[in-house]
Amino acid sequence: MDAIGDAFTLLVDGGAFVRVIRGMLAGQEDGFDLTRGPAAIAAAARGRVTDEVVRTLARGGPLCAGYIQLCHGRFSLGQYLSVLCQDQAPFVDSASLSGAPGLLPGLVETYGSNPFLAACSGWKVKPGASAVHAAPRSPIPTLVLTGRFDPWSPPELAKKLGGSLRNVFFLDVPNWGFNPVGDIECAIAIRNAWLDDPSSAPADSSCLSRLRLKFATG
Repeated sequence: MDAIGDAFTLLVDGGAFVRVIRGMLAGQEDGFDLTRGPAAIAAAARGRVTDEVVRTLARGGPLCAGYIQLCHGRFSLGQYLSVLCQDQAPFVDSASLSGAPGLLPGLVETYGSNPFLAACSGWKVKPGASAVHAAPRSPIPTLVLTGRFDPWSPPELAKKLGGSLRNVFFLDVPNWGFNPVGDIECAIAIRNAWLDDPSSAPADSSCLSRLRLKFATG
C-alpha cells in the first residue's frame, strides 16, 4: 500500500480509529475529510474499516493523524516537541484521564500513553512557568474565528480562554474544523473587512449562515 507497492499490515484498533476521526474533524488533507466521518463511524459499527481510514493511517504513519494538526509540509518535530514539553506536558495529569467519566472508547488507549508526551523525558527543555496558562488580558480588539468541529480549539474552549479579553468578538464557522481562515472564503472576507474597523463586531457576517455541510452516511 505504500508508494513503491510493498504490502504491509496496518492495525486499526479503537485508539487508531479515534485518532483518525479527530484528524478528520480538523480537516487534515490525507484523503479523509469532514463529510466522510459519519460513514466511517457507521462502517466501523458494522465491523468494516473504510478506505479513507486506511489511507489516513497509512499515509501519515502512527504519529500523525489525531496527534498533531498537520503532519506534512512545513511541520517541524523539534519545534513541536519544544512547545509541547515546555508549555503543555508539565501541566498534564495523564493519570486523571483514565478516571474521567463518559470517555469515548479508545480515548484512554490513544491519549493516555501519548508517544509525544513520552518523548518529553528525553527532550531537554525546562518546564514553562504557570503563567503560560493564565487567561490573556488585553484591550486590543480581537476577532476569534473558530470552526464548529475543531477538535483542538473548539468554539467552547475559545470562548472560555478568550473571555478575559476586553474587546473580543467570537464567530463560529459552521462547516469547518481547524483554521477556517486558511480555507473558507467567507471567514477570510469577514476577517479582512473587520480589520478596517476592529473596534466593532464584524459589520456583515451573513455569509456564515449560507455555509452548509452535507455528511456522507454510506
